[in-house]
Amino acid sequence: MSELPAGLTVRPPRLEDADAILQLAVDYFTKLLGRPVVTLSEVTEALGTPTFTPERDGWLVLGRPGAVTGFAFVLPGGDRRFVQLSVITPDPAIAGWLVTTGAERARDLAGENGQTEVTVEVSLFRADEALREVVSDQGYEFATSYLQLRIDHTGPVLVPEPPAGTTVRAGAFDESARRAYHALMSAAFEGQDSAALPPYDEWLANHEKSPQFAWPQLTMVERDGVTLAASDCNDSFVETDNCGYIGRLGVSPEARGLGLAKYLLRYAFAADAAAGLDGTMLHVDTNNPTPALGLYESVGMRTIEIADAWTRKLPTR
Repeated sequence: MSELPAGLTVRPPRLEDADAILQLAVDYFTKLLGRPVVTLSEVTEALGTPTFTPERDGWLVLGRPGAVTGFAFVLPGGDRRFVQLSVITPDPAIAGWLVTTGAERARDLAGENGQTEVTVEVSLFRADEALREVVSDQGYEFATSYLQLRIDHTGPVLVPEPPAGTTVRAGAFDESARRAYHALMSAAFEGQDSAALPPYDEWLANHEKSPQFAWPQLTMVERDGVTLAASDCNDSFVETDNCGYIGRLGVSPEARGLGLAKYLLRYAFAADAAAGLDGTMLHVDTNNPTPALGLYESVGMRTIEIADAWTRKLPTR
């Protein structure tokens, strides 16, 4: 296992560390990308995620004066076969220790859930050569790229007409609608471990806790009481970019090719423009088995940032 450099200490992160973690992230990403891409609300949301146990799932590295010099946490997905590891530090030696330690925790998480192996993913911006070298040295391999796309709104955007024979439910407040959404997204992303939803109760708790999401931002397209497509938007990029964000958009496999995804995109664009936002953003996995990227580009979205995912498959313990 990589060793933590001499003179440093590590402890679990606490909610009261949010400001210090934010400062570390702002300095790190501003130097890397020329702009801060993390907000205080995102940091506090990560620390307050119901499935996040700070004593086991997070690490705060402190220098001699007590300054935060590194931060990492693991976020399990779905049935724990896939675990995302986030690492923030300008020091490659600290990064190496955090990647090793996070991977060990990922093995435990998957094993506790009955899995025999786990895929650990570290996502990093393409400009982050130092972290890419760290993960490569530890046996991680390039897996896919996540493209951040944006469309600008320079004026009002026409609200689209729902596809023929469908109805639209904006703001799924009742239990049946939320379960229908969860079932739809589970089917739409079946086989994509990185996009797998956690069990319903866990997913619901995460949404209820999120300060960046409100239920009116969940939109579903139905026909004869059956949910065919849905989108799940949030305010992740309002503070940094004055943009809305489509966190997830899915169409039932049986309803693909009916224009439902394009409708939901344009519905979100109209809502964001009406709210006075400068644009709408989303991320897309270039390994998506559907032609999602072409769809997004066809409605005017463009790539503004690229993050690469590096993964390593490990046996559990």
